[in-house]
Amino acid sequence: MPDTLLIWTLAGFAVVVGSMALVHLRRGRAATAIDDPSILLAAPPEGMTPASAAIVDGAPTRVAFMAALLDLASRGEIGFAAESVTGDRADIGIEIGGAGPMDPRVQQNRRQPAGEAEAWLLGQLELAAGHRRHAPWDADAQSNTNFPFLIETGESMVGAVLREASLTPADQASAAATDEREHGLLSAGGADPATIARAYEAQTGHALPAPASRALAAATRPQTPEAAPVQASEALAASAPASGPDAATDSDPDAATDSDPDAGTDAPSAPPLLHISARDARALATPMFFGTFLETYARRHGWLGAMPIVTRIRWRIAGAVAVVAGIALLSTGVHGYSDSQTGLGLGLLFGGLVAYWLAPKMVQPSAEGGRVRAQLAAYRRTLQMTFRSASSVRDAVGPAGLPWLSTPDQAIAWAVALGLAPDVEALLTRSASSFARGEAAAPVWYRPFHGRRGAAPDGGSAVADPSPATMFAGIEAIGSWGAVGPRWLRPMRSWWPA
Repeated sequence: MPDTLLIWTLAGFAVVVGSMALVHLRRGRAATAIDDPSILLAAPPEGMTPASAAIVDGAPTRVAFMAALLDLASRGEIGFAAESVTGDRADIGIEIGGAGPMDPRVQQNRRQPAGEAEAWLLGQLELAAGHRRHAPWDADAQSNTNFPFLIETGESMVGAVLREASLTPADQASAAATDEREHGLLSAGGADPATIARAYEAQTGHALPAPASRALAAATRPQTPEAAPVQASEALAASAPASGPDAATDSDPDAATDSDPDAGTDAPSAPPLLHISARDARALATPMFFGTFLETYARRHGWLGAMPIVTRIRWRIAGAVAVVAGIALLSTGVHGYSDSQTGLGLGLLFGGLVAYWLAPKMVQPSAEGGRVRAQLAAYRRTLQMTFRSASSVRDAVGPAGLPWLSTPDQAIAWAVALGLAPDVEALLTRSASSFARGEAAAPVWYRPFHGRRGAAPDGGSAVADPSPATMFAGIEAIGSWGAVGPRWLRPMRSWWPA
């Protein structure tokens, strides 16, 4: 029959895609929560960070990356510095630290929850700022590498990730965890055996084996003061003279003029500020494991069921198996002149391709995650209505706005996480005059031409400071080069001049 081929093709396609649809509908009903456009929410779900909210809400990892950058900036861990202005967008570099930890806004922002993904991202930014990427053909590729700094930063980053991963939601809200966050996400140093043992137990559900505990204790036993690790800032300062000709462009040229002219030559000087140039910032890629750490954080809080990465891999494997089986059946059917086998092979082939493509869509929240998604939808509506009706950031986060978000930095981070970046840019545009008159406090990350005193980077005439909206447009461009192309090609973008 002439229709046999079509019937078997549809049957093979339905076997694969229909199975996906049934699983998706069954899990979707379990995570369904009541929502209505009239419902508003004045605060996000408890214990949630902007980056984890983006993941639970189903946004791409790129959105979570931008939300985490703004969250770190609100905590004073990083800052954004304009290097030049191109059209309506500033070229933004990243400076590690720089914000006063005694700033009340910074202190308040640091009390908010943070997970292992934020600590991992901060450590990766410090490593990227402290070790300039080189092309393999550069003769000095290793000569200027600051190995003490890299080791110290790596230990602090891993220690922070393990500590955060071992905390339960109740522990994270404790006074001890809040106090540690107020001192900085990487301030507690490397991981000790107790932290590693708790992280192992939190991930596996049982205690660390005794042989592993003894080996870990022997490998991490306390060092003598003479053998103590070099602090990151001290290691960076020690290698500053060997940082090459680019050090002058990455440091503050006016640092000498800002210091006390009567100070003696023996007075200690502050270590140079770690800086990622605007060009390197645009080439940044989302760090490996960043999305996975966000998923483990969400799963620990009960917002996701199975690990999304596992779900995606399972369905992609199923799709690949269907494609291979389809090709085998198609080959056998064509060789044997069998319309049924040929059609079934075609159906499995097309169904496998669709299954592989739709694998990310199979990631769904748990029942608790469905309730949290409804809360995020209500909070998004609240933010959007507040931003669109406010004449400035002061109106949005002041007494008439959102009492929970008393700083503009957290309001902006949450708005970006929930897909309201256009509303943020429009609000910052309307707020330009209030910032200039000092009627509203600009975000902590607003440092126009920081360290350059308004002079053009190429040594030309002074240029006007960019507006907050112009800087925000530049912040959105961070990682724009690294967001395209295969992951293994992204670091190579820094090998060639812009």
